[in-house]
Amino acid sequence: MDEADPRRRRLLFIILLAAAAIVALIAGLFLLSPRSSMDTPEGVEAIFERNPSERLAMRALKANFPEDYRQLLGRIADAHRARGREAALQEGSAFMTRFMTAKVAAVAAAPDRNLQRIAGATLALIQVLRDENVALCAQFTMDGLGPGARLSANAMEHLARLSVYIIEAARAGEAPGRTPRPRPGQADIDAWFAAMRAIDPVAARRLENDDGAGQPPASQCRDGVVLYEAVTRLPGPTAANVTAHLVRETIAPPQPAQ
Repeated sequence: MDEADPRRRRLLFIILLAAAAIVALIAGLFLLSPRSSMDTPEGVEAIFERNPSERLAMRALKANFPEDYRQLLGRIADAHRARGREAALQEGSAFMTRFMTAKVAAVAAAPDRNLQRIAGATLALIQVLRDENVALCAQFTMDGLGPGARLSANAMEHLARLSVYIIEAARAGEAPGRTPRPRPGQADIDAWFAAMRAIDPVAARRLENDDGAGQPPASQCRDGVVLYEAVTRLPGPTAANVTAHLVRETIAPPQPAQ
């Protein structure tokens, strides 16, 4: 696909709005309970184990990237001893942001099935937000939620599952013999937009025309649902190519030209 294609520029803008801040959301899973000490790695791990959502995500990190998990516990404990709870929370979030940014290429190189799980889990999260709080759903679609968003236990469970799938995809993408996944081709993008139009022509038109900013929250939320539902309807390889692109543009968005 031509880098100068205006449709591609619109697509990148849509992706950045519709899927922004997955890293911030993942980092948000690691906001820690004040009830236990964070002065030792063992204390931090105990807090993770006490919270169902954190437990699910952190066990996946421990199983797939044990050295990174060990470093995370140590960094949080060191920051808490030196500078207190807020510093510990910031260190945990910053560590996960660095970790995910470093794993972008690996996630994008993961097998099709891993990337399809990511797309399905993202759609499920948006649908939960839609059903529980349309304003939050719209915020996620347009700007992302960030670690300070107040999510229900159900939404946190879906977010944890998404985190697990991304961590597992990163490990799978680093397996011997995996090769970088190319950018989606024009046929992939055309199929994606065709799937959007088949689901909801009005929402698809807003997405194609980059016309979501001035819309009411219900329409913005609907756009996010349509965008990801369309991905889940694509054939496996096409869905994987589009999802890899979403991951690249979300976790490590392109920097502006100097």
